[in-house]
Amino acid sequence: MADAQAGAGEQQDYLLPKKRTTTGKTFTHTAWRVASLTFFPFLVFSIVLILWVFAYHEAPFIVYMSIVALGILALVFLVSGFMHQMQGGGRRPAAGRVHFYMALFIFLACVVGYIVGEHIYTEYMEVYHGYVENQVYNNVVATDAAQYFSDAGKIHFNEAARVDTDKSVGFKQGGTMYCVAPVVQTGSTETNKVEFWAVGLNCCDKKGVFDCDDSHNAKAKGAVVVMGDEFLEKAVKKAEVAFSLVSSSEPVYVRWVNSPDDVVNAQYNQAVGHMLIAMAGYLIMSLLLAIVGNIIIMNQSKSQGGGAEEP
Repeated sequence: MADAQAGAGEQQDYLLPKKRTTTGKTFTHTAWRVASLTFFPFLVFSIVLILWVFAYHEAPFIVYMSIVALGILALVFLVSGFMHQMQGGGRRPAAGRVHFYMALFIFLACVVGYIVGEHIYTEYMEVYHGYVENQVYNNVVATDAAQYFSDAGKIHFNEAARVDTDKSVGFKQGGTMYCVAPVVQTGSTETNKVEFWAVGLNCCDKKGVFDCDDSHNAKAKGAVVVMGDEFLEKAVKKAEVAFSLVSSSEPVYVRWVNSPDDVVNAQYNQAVGHMLIAMAGYLIMSLLLAIVGNIIIMNQSKSQGGGAEEP
């Protein structure tokens, strides 16, 4: 009789609905929120950055339109968050909060991606494209008129060309030393006229010491052309006065190197390396922001009596 009652009790317990546990479900929702708030903004940042580095030079309009489209995506999430707020009677259910933070993080990814991408392009890829797309000149004599090489990207001088490091000067501005030294032709009778200037940053003293790139390598006869600026021009004027030199009215500024191709490849590799470092750094930043955002969402749900509210 007792066994029959026990069996009936077990059967009744089986028929009763089981209590729903929320621990596992809450963890799943938390993991999903953190993953979503991490991955999608990181993806947006990566897209903006990659477009800047690899597409801006050929198609700047596409880059700008893509950034605008991603900004509109952030706006869509923002509107969705407001709609959830209205549907929740002003309580902002968890789904609405997630959309608000998604909008914020995507917008932030667009802004940071734009800033970092523009920096990497300007510092590395713009210079790289200048090296690759401009002309290559071989067997150039240092006394050749600089005006004929205004479109040069890479220059290979003849064996008699060298950097006269003894006639170098440095012009200091804002903590940066702008260094120049004349490129001369051994055996030439034109000892004062300078058409090409080897240049560098923070690699010389004020006068007579020049250690930029491969200027002391006797076998180095290559050069990559760099854009001049007002401080290099001031350094040139200083050298003219110090050593009775006469610079061309439109001189060519170069980095004196053993292998121009290695410099070009290094420029590209630096751009890619900085891009990957930026992406790794932003992934960590995106994860931290997602964790903070999730904590705020959960605290707001609890304070408003939402408990383990679904996103």
